[in-house]
Amino acid sequence: KTRSARRCSPPPAPPVRTRDPGAMAESGQVVETSGHLRKHHLATWQEPGDGEGLPDEDKVNKFVSPLASEWPNMKFKNADERVLGHIIVNDSNAAVRRSALKPGCVRANACQKVWWDIKQVKAAIVTCGGLCPGLNSIIRGVTNCLWHHYGVKEIFGMQAGYNGLSNPEDHPPIRLTPEVVSDIHMKGGSILKAGRGGFDAEKILDKLKEHGVNMIFLVGGDGTQFAGNLLYEAALKRAQPVSIIGVPKSIDNDVVMFDKTFGFESAVAEASEVIRNGWVEASSCDKGVGIVKLM
Repeated sequence: KTRSARRCSPPPAPPVRTRDPGAMAESGQVVETSGHLRKHHLATWQEPGDGEGLPDEDKVNKFVSPLASEWPNMKFKNADERVLGHIIVNDSNAAVRRSALKPGCVRANACQKVWWDIKQVKAAIVTCGGLCPGLNSIIRGVTNCLWHHYGVKEIFGMQAGYNGLSNPEDHPPIRLTPEVVSDIHMKGGSILKAGRGGFDAEKILDKLKEHGVNMIFLVGGDGTQFAGNLLYEAALKRAQPVSIIGVPKSIDNDVVMFDKTFGFESAVAEASEVIRNGWVEASSCDKGVGIVKLM
């Protein structure tokens, strides 16, 4: 979800980065789209220019995924495999259709080669913003995947959202293992104590470097992911290699480009039941009024 930093070439003909989704390359403009991801791979993020196109991950990713050794017959995705962004033929809304996804989206799933040497990976997970259904399930799923499928054994849960990343001394991290997360999906809330505020990109990067953390999973809504982009831009500026992965959670389902966020369906189901009960009570008495307050 993070978006690349702005970089313009010197005159006379600098490429212009635009937010207008209808503007494309004919005018010399570089549009931020799902097809311009070179600024978001650690092999190519420091290259000059605007990061047009995709990195050649088959060449720049030097390490074979542990999954290839564990399951030699596994069908891996091609690194440049994409899902079409625009699938409508003779589109009646072509003139106003957003072009951010026009090049297609890189297909999610495991590839045969990875960037990081797994033995060097230290990962952190943080839940930011308000509480949301499914937070513990996300923590459990990420921990088990890293541990069992990729062999990452150093996984830290940062407490109190960005506060724990900026000031881990005040909010000590939790060492996450399959044993620690084995039954947390049966509990509500977040074992990492979701929290608001506390974002300080420079302090966070300093603390990540101090503790050797080079991979971080940001679980949160639109504000969390916006801050994640600021963290990426700060890391880009100081050339500090860190993988920043945004995991969209929101009971409002308001994270751009995602059809459905973690927690949305559960929140709607619970709210619907309360509203239905309020309607039943209000309609079952003379001049009854039911009031239900939602976020």
